[in-house]
Amino acid sequence: MVLTTIPPIACDGKLDPDGHTQWLVHRETKAKLLNAPGYPRPVPKPDGPSAYVVRSTHNMGMGMFATRDIKIGEFIFAERPLFVGPRAADDTLPDKFLDDRTRYSGAAMWMEHEKVLETAFDRMTTGGKSAIKSLMDNGIIAERGRLYSILNTNASGITTLFDGQQELGFNHYIAVSKLASRINHSCTPNVTFKFDLPSFSVQFTVMRPIKAGEQLFTSYGPINKTAAERQAQFIPHGFVCDCPACVNATPESDKFRKEYKPLVETYLYWMTSSNEGTDVMLRHFLGHFLHHRDAMIKEGVDGSLEFAELVACICRIYIKLGMQKEAELCREDYMGYKVLYDLR
Repeated sequence: MVLTTIPPIACDGKLDPDGHTQWLVHRETKAKLLNAPGYPRPVPKPDGPSAYVVRSTHNMGMGMFATRDIKIGEFIFAERPLFVGPRAADDTLPDKFLDDRTRYSGAAMWMEHEKVLETAFDRMTTGGKSAIKSLMDNGIIAERGRLYSILNTNASGITTLFDGQQELGFNHYIAVSKLASRINHSCTPNVTFKFDLPSFSVQFTVMRPIKAGEQLFTSYGPINKTAAERQAQFIPHGFVCDCPACVNATPESDKFRKEYKPLVETYLYWMTSSNEGTDVMLRHFLGHFLHHRDAMIKEGVDGSLEFAELVACICRIYIKLGMQKEAELCREDYMGYKVLYDLR
């Protein structure tokens, strides 16, 4: 495991205008970055005026809010994280701790881990240090170290950046960022993000329409679970979700959350297996699809890939049935999802 600065600071000390990341990484994984097509690439900038502002919320600390209406598929911002490190804290420990765990107490290992984080922190710019210190600390694991507690409270998982040949659920990396760490959680998220390796940046895009003044939300975990299952996955982060989907959860909504994805898969199968269906059959499908679309909107999962695929099916049926006006309106909705999920 090595601590490296991405991108490297120039010999004359000049800083990159897009910022620098302190990255705790295995050498083999660092090679993925150095060999990535297009690396190094500048952090992309959105067109047009800024769409967000960071300010206080009434019950979530700081949050990010829309300053104007934002459409589905619109790119909001990108930034280079302040810190990226392995999800598993054990990966940062010296070999002596890992070779003989019986000789070292848990407190000793966490102290060593905190020292590694302090080294990364000391290498940050003054602005980066201030940004880290200003982030919320829920304090539920304060005994493991101040910096680790802050990271645990604010880190986002980067499942596309991992050690080895495939992501296994525990070998990916986490990121803490100045702006991204201000976006709060909801089980009905309206923004999503991806990690771009060549620019080493997190990039946020709108997945549901957002009105000016509304808060931007992302999901800290899978949303196709029951309310109880979703709450359980947030315990390590020290918060209880009180989004509408959790507060108003019912046995019926829990069942729907578990079933909406396989239902869309079933509908996709219907479409591919009956390409030359009769008008009667297509209208039958359309009724089911529209009902499921409305249910997904009501439950707040209409920013998902499955929703985009369902909208595409509805568009195709409208076209086959000669319903041009409906097809055009449907196509307008679909275009945002096409950009968001890079669909054909």
